[in-house]
Amino acid sequence: MRRMQCISLVCVCLLAGSATGQLVYYVDKNATGSGSGQDWCNANPNLSNGIFFALLLNYTEVWVADGTYVPNGDRTATFALNNLLVIRGGYAGCDAPPSDPDLRDVDLYVSVLSGDTGTPGQNKYHVVTGSGTSVIWAELEGFTITGGLADGDETLGQRDGAGLYNVAGSPKITDCTFSNNTALGDAGAIFNRGSSPRLKECNFIQNNGHNGGAIINLDHSNPFLNNCFM
Repeated sequence: MRRMQCISLVCVCLLAGSATGQLVYYVDKNATGSGSGQDWCNANPNLSNGIFFALLLNYTEVWVADGTYVPNGDRTATFALNNLLVIRGGYAGCDAPPSDPDLRDVDLYVSVLSGDTGTPGQNKYHVVTGSGTSVIWAELEGFTITGGLADGDETLGQRDGAGLYNVAGSPKITDCTFSNNTALGDAGAIFNRGSSPRLKECNFIQNNGHNGGAIINLDHSNPFLNNCFM
């Protein structure tokens, strides 16, 4: 009887997971467990790696604890959004004082996506890219996006969109703050070419571009902004 009860409980859990439609991969830079991403205390400490494995293993969401995350690799490296994944920040995570690591407050548990490599003048060209994405499927929610420096090759688009760079991509961006991103070309914060992202409750603070500090829209781009502040 006890064995049957245990099996029943497992079935209920699996059904509940299917009902929510979410399969969550966890990222926490302070986690010290296995790094499997299966729960907070075994979270992957590296967001670039976490996104890679979440896509590889067919997860639908990545939940990110507070802390600062920089894309792996050289200056061209970026956090690339994907139609198969929702990425949410602002979680307490495993080592936070509250007993519930799922507690979420983007102002208290600040998750930062940064282009700052620690070497002056060598920041990432684009902190985040949303090219090729759909507003229906790709979403970034609850992050501060900062430290992008788009000062590279103009023919490769490396002088535009230091915070978020979109070409033929229209992700959903919710409750994010774009701050201190700099472009020598167009748009310190968000560059759109043939793109119509949906932005809700986003803030823009001290972003700088030769043409436009916050957002530049080219080639019939038509972003939708709801309750955003510049």
